[in-house]
Amino acid sequence: MAVLSVSAVRKRVQDQITTSLSAQGWRVSRFVPELFARDTDQIAPRMFSVGVLSTRPIGDRQRVTTGTVVETMLSVRFCWRLRADNQVQDYDSGLDAEEDLCAAVMSTSLINLHLRLDLIPDRQVFGDGNWFLGNLIFRAQHRIPLT
Repeated sequence: MAVLSVSAVRKRVQDQITTSLSAQGWRVSRFVPELFARDTDQIAPRMFSVGVLSTRPIGDRQRVTTGTVVETMLSVRFCWRLRADNQVQDYDSGLDAEEDLCAAVMSTSLINLHLRLDLIPDRQVFGDGNWFLGNLIFRAQHRIPLT
């Protein structure tokens, strides 16, 4: 397994979502996940943000010449618009969109990378009931350089 930086993993996942779902109107937010959807003026329907939660070495010897295998936790946050006249149907559509995002991430090129869905920690409705905010957590295994 060749080395793959943490930023390259994040970018690869973001690019795959964009490639897979741009025809359906999905687009990348300019904000990092920690700031994504803090203000409803910052979001639009079918917007997402990919971030890195943590990275830790996993049971491999750490060698300067070959790097070390790590596990990086990625967060994909997204928003879905809820209409006032049919919130339940739009909520279900948001759940379906969550599955589309998951499928897009899992179709990411696995060259020097292993990905799996780890957790869907929260789903919330906010902004006077106008927005559905989802969060998907993925576990990525890859090798990072040590030089």
